[in-house]
Amino acid sequence: MYKGTFKILTKEYIFSHSTTKAGGFTRAQTDALGLSYPPSKGWINRLVGQRFDKEALKLFEEGKFLPAKRARVKSERPLSEVEEYIGIIEALKAELDILKTEQEISNEGYLEMIDKNKDLRRKNSVLSNELFRTKEHLKSKTKYFNSVILKQKDDS
Repeated sequence: MYKGTFKILTKEYIFSHSTTKAGGFTRAQTDALGLSYPPSKGWINRLVGQRFDKEALKLFEEGKFLPAKRARVKSERPLSEVEEYIGIIEALKAELDILKTEQEISNEGYLEMIDKNKDLRRKNSVLSNELFRTKEHLKSKTKYFNSVILKQKDDS
């Protein structure tokens, strides 16, 4: 949205001028926004809500089609290095939190699988022992019945 000679950036505006469906941008476009090339991770989120003058945004829009040798036009209030680093640190912290959560979920799933595997091994061991005892019992019963049958044949 334009306010006087400035526009407040939105994600929709930024992505509507990307060079690829995946959100690629040229050096000329990042130069127009006062960014280094390639821009650091999280640069779009840091720019959303900031004001840029119409000339900078015109260069940003044209940069999609132009080589990167356009003059840099700075925004009304560029980020200081400290603010940029703070933004990077905040983005990294957020990403780290997501990774920690994913790791915890993964660990829980892994531990559940280990517990299930132990239970299945115990059950398998018990069933194997029961099967062995049942086979031995059947062998002894078969021997007994064979001997009884032989004895009955002998008696008859």
